[in-house]
Amino acid sequence: FDGSFWAEFPPGPVPAGLSVDEAHHKLSAEDLVFALNQMVGQSRDSTSAFHDALDLDRIGAFGHSSGGRAATVACILDSRIRACLNQDGGLHRAGSTAGRSFHSAFALLDWFDPAFNAQDYANMRTTPLDYARQVLRPTEAARETWRQPERGSYRMAILKKGMVHTAFTDMRWLTATSDANRTRFLDYLTLIRQATRAFFDLTLDGRPSPLLSCTSNDADLLVQCY
Repeated sequence: FDGSFWAEFPPGPVPAGLSVDEAHHKLSAEDLVFALNQMVGQSRDSTSAFHDALDLDRIGAFGHSSGGRAATVACILDSRIRACLNQDGGLHRAGSTAGRSFHSAFALLDWFDPAFNAQDYANMRTTPLDYARQVLRPTEAARETWRQPERGSYRMAILKKGMVHTAFTDMRWLTATSDANRTRFLDYLTLIRQATRAFFDLTLDGRPSPLLSCTSNDADLLVQCY
């Protein structure tokens, strides 16, 4: 989910010590944990169609934007969630999780487009991938944040030109007014889905993917491992 429902269903009173955003993410995360509890109950219920049909040892969570932050909070709140992917929701540690350990594997999938053209890169004597590596190199303080997840973390930045926040959803593809734009946004979605699948294949199934290699030189996706 992407958290857009907050525009139509504003929250009640904000708990003391939390910002409005943190309260949103905490409530959404608690919804995810509630849903997980229901899944566990269904799996253990001999009368349920889901009895013994769910693999409760390989649980992951992901979301886009505000939903990505909520999924991150849920992973911190509930250690049963073994892998957490935040799609362009930013790297934030919500106040509602202060003092808690992060047991899950974590990934942030976002994008980087400085709007340079080929001549710009040539003038700087660099490439889009090398420029992204330089600009997105984390500070030592940021490295400490990235190292908190006990099962490791990944920063995956999409480097395709024209990428935007809303292209993580189907909206841009569905509303495209030309074949060229429709193809472009489908290309973004394809890479997003491949990166998402690669992360969960690795962290939940132990199946590595070249797309998520820490030494990858893929021109479309910068991968940083911690």
